[in-house]
Amino acid sequence: MKTFFLFLAVLFLASNVFAQRNFVQKTDSILSSRYSFLKYDTSYVKRPQQKFIFSLVPLVSTIGLSLATEKDVDIDLENRLNPKIGINFGFYGINVGYKIKVGNRNNESGEFNLRYYGRRFGVEFDICAASNMSGEIEVGDTLEIKVDNSGINLAMVQLSTYYVLNSKKFAYPAAFGKSFIQFKSCGSMFLGASYTGAKVENDSSAITIDVKCASLGIGYGYNFVTKNKKMLIHLSALPMFVFTEKNGYETENVYHKMKYSFPEVSISGRFALTYNFGKRYLLGVDEIRYTTIVGERKSIEVGFSRQLSRIYFGIRF
Repeated sequence: MKTFFLFLAVLFLASNVFAQRNFVQKTDSILSSRYSFLKYDTSYVKRPQQKFIFSLVPLVSTIGLSLATEKDVDIDLENRLNPKIGINFGFYGINVGYKIKVGNRNNESGEFNLRYYGRRFGVEFDICAASNMSGEIEVGDTLEIKVDNSGINLAMVQLSTYYVLNSKKFAYPAAFGKSFIQFKSCGSMFLGASYTGAKVENDSSAITIDVKCASLGIGYGYNFVTKNKKMLIHLSALPMFVFTEKNGYETENVYHKMKYSFPEVSISGRFALTYNFGKRYLLGVDEIRYTTIVGERKSIEVGFSRQLSRIYFGIRF
């Protein structure tokens, strides 16, 4: 009897291993078919031969705030968020990663980033917050005051999307996601949309600013490839105009709606440089910047900025 139960247990384990193996093989087959599916000009864009990529990505980011009023007062504040080092792993163009805080542990800031760079469509999503921002206050052309502990806190959400019009020859992920390789220099127009949500508060509760706005626009990007095919330089800019908003500020428990002042804009810019050592190793830097400006100087004008810079060390295998 014991022999019979032992036989059933071995049979169950064997069938379980076989089922898992089949599942892995089927998943690999589906992903491989998706990865190799050709709907682009292979004389300009190609997939890497290797299906895996591992990378280390040190990251530095900042969040900025600017305020301008009718009394000719300009406030420019910034906070460098905690630096991080990311560990990323890619499989058939699908990338996952984890970031670890390093450096200034006393910096009261936080952020969450989500990126998807497709050849035709992409999404960038950021949530970040900074406390007690520092910078300077300018009054007219004569007075400048340095501020180390402003007591002003900023929380911001940024969502951006793009749609590339020349996706058969131009690849955004060649510069950022690394799931494609650009073999010939090429550029493309692209459509973009963004949403910015931000809240500004200070320790004295003298004023609270609440911004929610959405933008649409059209931009241009270019991937320059050197003659030896080893270096890629990417530049792109996407200016967008705010088409809907719900912005206001509160002082002394009285809410004031911020007036729309044309043009209210949201602008994103990107730069990337990637160098390939043979077919397996990559080294690069990239930077992403967002700027949103709303309101009018007659009452209050508010600007939000976001910058992310990183260094990229990658190995394909």
